[in-house]
Amino acid sequence: MSRDGCWTKQQGRLGSTGVPLKLLCVVAVAIAAAGSGNAQTGGDGTVIDKAALIKELKAIQAKQANTRRERFDSLAVKLLAAAKSDDSAVRLYADSVHDADFSANSGDSYRFQTWRENNKALLTKNKAFAAAARLHLRYLAISLKRAADSDGKPPLAELWDYVTALSGALSEFGGEMTATDPGRAMLDRPITSSPIVRANLLTGELEKLHDWEMTAGSLEGILEKDIRTSLRAQKDPHLLDTWKLQIEFQSANAEKSRGDVQRDTFAQVEFPRLLWRQARDMIVIDEANRGLLEMTKLVRAYPTHPDLAAWVAELTALLQSPQPEGKN
Repeated sequence: MSRDGCWTKQQGRLGSTGVPLKLLCVVAVAIAAAGSGNAQTGGDGTVIDKAALIKELKAIQAKQANTRRERFDSLAVKLLAAAKSDDSAVRLYADSVHDADFSANSGDSYRFQTWRENNKALLTKNKAFAAAARLHLRYLAISLKRAADSDGKPPLAELWDYVTALSGALSEFGGEMTATDPGRAMLDRPITSSPIVRANLLTGELEKLHDWEMTAGSLEGILEKDIRTSLRAQKDPHLLDTWKLQIEFQSANAEKSRGDVQRDTFAQVEFPRLLWRQARDMIVIDEANRGLLEMTKLVRAYPTHPDLAAWVAELTALLQSPQPEGKN
C-alpha cells in the first residue's frame, strides 16, 4: 500500500486507460470528498466530514440533556413522595446520611448505627426536625425541577405553596428551631451540601443554578430570587402578594420577640423598608401613581428613618421622569 492509500506494484504503473494508477487514486479520493458534502481532507490525507460530526455531537448532547432531565424528574418525584409524612421524610434523610457519609470504608456500618442511636430521639420524636426534613425534601425537588428546565423557568405554583408552608412551619416551630437546632441547621445549610444531594452526586449540578436561593429556610431569599424575578419580568400583580406574605411573617415574628429593642427596630426601621420595596414593585407592575403615593407616605411618616436621604433622592428622580402608561 502506498502512502496515498492506492495499491501499486511499481511507481507509475498504468491502468487500463493508460492513466497512471496514482493519478486515478487521487481523482477517486477527490470525488469521494466532494460527494460527502462537508468532508475535508487534512494534510495527512485523513478525510473528515465536519457536518456529520456536528450533527452527531448535537444528538449526543440532546440525549444527555434528556437523560439528565429524566433523572432529575425521577428523583424529584421520590423526594416529594417522601415529604408527605414525617416518618418517610426523616427515613429518607437518614438513609442519605448513611450513603453519603457512612458507606465508603469498612466499619462504616457500625459508625452509622452509632450515629443513628445517638440521634434516636431526633429521628423519631422531634416534630420540628421532621417538619424541617419535609421542607428540605420539597425544596430540593423544586430545585431539581428548576435545574432540569432548559428554559430556566421556575415552577411558580410549587414555589408559592412551598413558601406558604415554610412561613407556617417557621411560625409554628420558631421557638424550637434555634440557631443550633439540627432542623434549623438543615434548612440554613446550602442544598448543595445536603446528604441527599451528595449521595446522588448532584452537588455540581445544583451549583450551576444561577439567581436561585440555595437555602431551603430563607423565606426572603426564595421570595426575592426564585419568585419575584419572574413575576417582575411578567409584570404580574401577584408580585404584591409576595410582599404581603413576607411583611405579615416578619411582623408576627417581631411581635414574638422578647426584647423591646428588637420590636422597636423592626417597627421603626425594617418595616418601613419592606413597605418601600413593595412600593417599588407597584411601579414595576404599572401601578406607578399608587407606588409614588405610598413612597410619599413613608417619607412623611418616617422623617428620622436612616434611609430618608436615599428615599427622597429616589422619589424625586421618579417624579421627574416620565412614567409609562399603565394602571395608575
